[in-house]
Amino acid sequence: MGYILPEIYKSIVQNTNKQLPKIFIETGTYKGGVPHQIIEKTQTLDECFNHYYTIELSEDICKCASRRYKYIEEYNYNPPFNKLHTDELDESFKKSQSYFDNRLTLINGDSAIELKNVLENLNETACFWLDAHSGAQQYAKGNQDVPLLTELEHIKNHSIKNHIIAIDDAHLFGERQVNGRGEIVCDYTDVSYERVENKILEINPNYDIGIYTPYNMEMIIAFIP
Repeated sequence: MGYILPEIYKSIVQNTNKQLPKIFIETGTYKGGVPHQIIEKTQTLDECFNHYYTIELSEDICKCASRRYKYIEEYNYNPPFNKLHTDELDESFKKSQSYFDNRLTLINGDSAIELKNVLENLNETACFWLDAHSGAQQYAKGNQDVPLLTELEHIKNHSIKNHIIAIDDAHLFGERQVNGRGEIVCDYTDVSYERVENKILEINPNYDIGIYTPYNMEMIIAFIP
């Protein structure tokens, strides 16, 4: 699981003289996702975004993320390491819950479905981090190993056409990810760079699309110059 920080989106809008979108949408939370990374590094949830959405397929992983968020709230953004990285489950979590004065919404479900639901209620631009996929045993697996093309189709069908889109795991596009025993754990063969690029250009042919390596991780970033 990779991550992105607000500094990347801020850099893009500074270079293009545009306003930063105030909504952040992540697919593939794992045990806390980008909001957890931000808090761990800065002891706050960056106020550059008014609202964060993060979508995770596994119910148990959502329960773990929820427990971590609640510890962060309890300790005012500075919990002990063992609380910040706990694997405890919040058994009270059900489907969707909000945290940090309703600034973060954690949603349990398939991003191929739930992202569409989030977008139906969105009437402004957003910053996306698309990182939902199967993989090692700790990751959940839905009907698709990699729902990325479906996610991009939902963004394509949205009325706004100038979102900032960042996508993790560009180094795996067109490949099969295998474990130490040689078993396929995630199949990206239908998700080639060319197909991803073409789908983004279907959203808006003016997108500037490139592969970038902040934090030594390959990701696609697409924005309107």
